[in-house]
Amino acid sequence: MLHYLTHTRETRQDFGGEKSTFHADSRMVKSMPKYEKIETLLTELHQHRRLFSALFERRMTEVSEEAVFELIDGDPDKLERLRAYGLLVRTPGHIKLADQLHDFFSEYMEVDETVHVLFIQENLDEIRKLTGYWLKD
Repeated sequence: MLHYLTHTRETRQDFGGEKSTFHADSRMVKSMPKYEKIETLLTELHQHRRLFSALFERRMTEVSEEAVFELIDGDPDKLERLRAYGLLVRTPGHIKLADQLHDFFSEYMEVDETVHVLFIQENLDEIRKLTGYWLKD
């Protein structure tokens, strides 16, 4: 289904006397399909659980399309379906979880990348301290 969005340039006077301007080009946008039932979404997530798990585990690095194809049995139609439904994002040569799915997994799993960086920094500081201690002896 195609939807046509037409936006016009609009300038209006705000209460404070300032002007605000809105502008967007007219363009044709293809609407994204949606899951009609939660059961369908859960089935899709379960069916591709290895893929979603691998992408979430490697969320800090780019995952190549070749690696993703191995997890979906080399079927480009599966990849396109997951992208069309907004579960994956495709960039040139790489695949990642869609932001909404990534955020859901991160929040539910209570994973915060800043905690990991802090943890690493604390360990590096401890190593430096111990190295200094051993070098003195």
